[in-house]
Amino acid sequence: MGTTKSILPGVNIHAMHKGPTISHAQGVETIKEDICDAIMDIFQLGKIYRPINRTMIRLIPKNAAQNNIKDYRPVACCSILYKIITKIIATMFEKVMPTIFVKHNLDLILWSYVKQLLEGLCFPTRFIQCILECVQTVHYSFIVNGEPMEPFDVVKGVT
Repeated sequence: MGTTKSILPGVNIHAMHKGPTISHAQGVETIKEDICDAIMDIFQLGKIYRPINRTMIRLIPKNAAQNNIKDYRPVACCSILYKIITKIIATMFEKVMPTIFVKHNLDLILWSYVKQLLEGLCFPTRFIQCILECVQTVHYSFIVNGEPMEPFDVVKGVT
């Protein structure tokens, strides 16, 4: 199966090498509805699908000599949907309680404390569920030699 012809009719070799092109406006219009639907589902259901809430960590060398773990900088890469969701939540928090988390060391906040705080401030239950989903269900994978390792979950700390 195959052909010995160097040029196939109807195939633009240049387009094949560069790949399909789409303008920014076309791209936004194409995926806007899907992204909005996915985000609305998350806020309405109070659940985040596990692949959305997965963060890949890549260790980037700080200098030429990498003899110790301190010679690497961790870079966390999370999904665009997760970034959008957390940005929406952060924007809501800034309007309601701008300084509540600035006073605390975010790495030491227990999720039960966050839940009690939000319930005490009379936030809607579904909104609280969505926030807790963002922080309690996040899981990480290290990228080693270009391949993601087995994911692991976080117990406490803001992600």
